[in-house]
Amino acid sequence: MRANVLSRDGAGNGRVADQQVGRTAGAGIEQVAGQLAAEFDGVVDADVVEQVVRAARRDLEGDVPAGALPELVHRLAKQRLRSSEHGDDD
Repeated sequence: MRANVLSRDGAGNGRVADQQVGRTAGAGIEQVAGQLAAEFDGVVDADVVEQVVRAARRDLEGDVPAGALPELVHRLAKQRLRSSEHGDDD
């Protein structure tokens, strides 16, 4: 997802801001995967955790502000991992 950021004069330094937001969100998603892999260590394989995190990002990207993406991906992925841990199909 790209944030629509323009300079105050509207001239459009938005491309640079878009790239920065994208990198920040990407780094945040990697951190989410690491946190959840540690939390579910011994319960869910780290590769599965990473797949769930990537799927959560795909599901949310474009629908939430980029700055909120890591937190919301964390919440959604964690819920999905908990559900799979208990055998829920939802």
